[in-house]
Amino acid sequence: MKKILMAMLIILVGVLATTTTSAWSSLATGDGGMVVDLLYPSAYPQTYPAQIQPGDQGVWLDVQMTNYYTMNYYDITTELVVNGPFESVVTTAEIENVKPKEIAHAFYQLDVTANAKPGEYKMLHKITYYYDDYNNDGEKTVVKVERTKSVSVNIYYSERIEIAEVKLPVKILPGEVFDAEVILENTGSVTVNDVDVNYSISTDAATVNVMTIGSSMKRIPTIYPGEVASVIFPMKILDTATVKGYKMDVTATYTSGATTTTETDQVAIQVIGKPVMRLAGVQADRDVIYTDVQFSLSVQLENIGTGDAKSVKAELRDTTLDGVLTSYVGTVNVDDTGSAIFDITDSMPGRKLGTALITYEDEYGNILNDVIDVEYFVTQKAADNSWIFMVVAVVLVGGFLFYRHQKRKKEMAMVD
Repeated sequence: MKKILMAMLIILVGVLATTTTSAWSSLATGDGGMVVDLLYPSAYPQTYPAQIQPGDQGVWLDVQMTNYYTMNYYDITTELVVNGPFESVVTTAEIENVKPKEIAHAFYQLDVTANAKPGEYKMLHKITYYYDDYNNDGEKTVVKVERTKSVSVNIYYSERIEIAEVKLPVKILPGEVFDAEVILENTGSVTVNDVDVNYSISTDAATVNVMTIGSSMKRIPTIYPGEVASVIFPMKILDTATVKGYKMDVTATYTSGATTTTETDQVAIQVIGKPVMRLAGVQADRDVIYTDVQFSLSVQLENIGTGDAKSVKAELRDTTLDGVLTSYVGTVNVDDTGSAIFDITDSMPGRKLGTALITYEDEYGNILNDVIDVEYFVTQKAADNSWIFMVVAVVLVGGFLFYRHQKRKKEMAMVD
């Protein structure tokens, strides 16, 4: 009797063991129940940035999935079903395999709409994966698992001011006045008050080459969510500024409760070379310039600026002159000279204080000009009196001949 009861107990244990194995296999196919044999996603993904706000673009979600069981899962595909105030960017992922007790990551990227309301939002997370199941005879069966679980993402209220842009002229000449415009945007979800905008500029060791016209700090009283605001700082580059880039640090500071936040940006003020043409001297090709007699006038020009002068041209402005009044010089490099040559005549005597218009270009094609004084002296040409001497000579010769004739006539009469 005892032997019969023992045999029945062994059979019952075997049946229970078979039933248990079948139940575990059924759970692994995703029919529900225990989670120890599943690739299990975390209910709250990690996000980058950590606190998502309305209007955030390209937000990353990291859904962590843990293999709690002792099987190796492979060919894993996942999908995030996006809804609510989110827009899809990347919503699927593929993972080769996840070993027992291992954690896998599925990364998704979303945009948050600008009008999103703060709160918790649930989205469905779908997982499909495979594993190999072996029966008591060692035969393998590939099991496919499909599972869906919700994950939650939070959107937060917060204050956030960003420096969207700092607008500057691309190239600035020494001596030029310009505006630096700082553009701010409220990318947070609440109104921000009293935003202080400030800037500072790097200086040379001896000279401040960029000067502020007015204050270097301005306050914006209120910036609403999604609003863009700006401040303008008038500035000037000194005439003596060194040609180079100057770093400009811009800050926007605001207070939220007891916390003070400062946003920073850095841009470059690019000062370019500027040619400046000045008179170096005026010289004629002769010591004395006479009226109505052609002479060559050389006007020497010197580039005292910080950039090469190209296509240099000089034009004399004097109505008493005659001839070619325009002279092309060409390129005059920094600290070099060039000469404008004019072949002219002047009909008016006396000290002349005329002007010349100098036109030239910098290396960026900007047309510049200067007016210089040109001074010289014109002497009245002496009158030609040679005809008087000729008349006197004729008269003298004629008188001498007449005298000789009369004298000879008298001598002939006395002989008779």
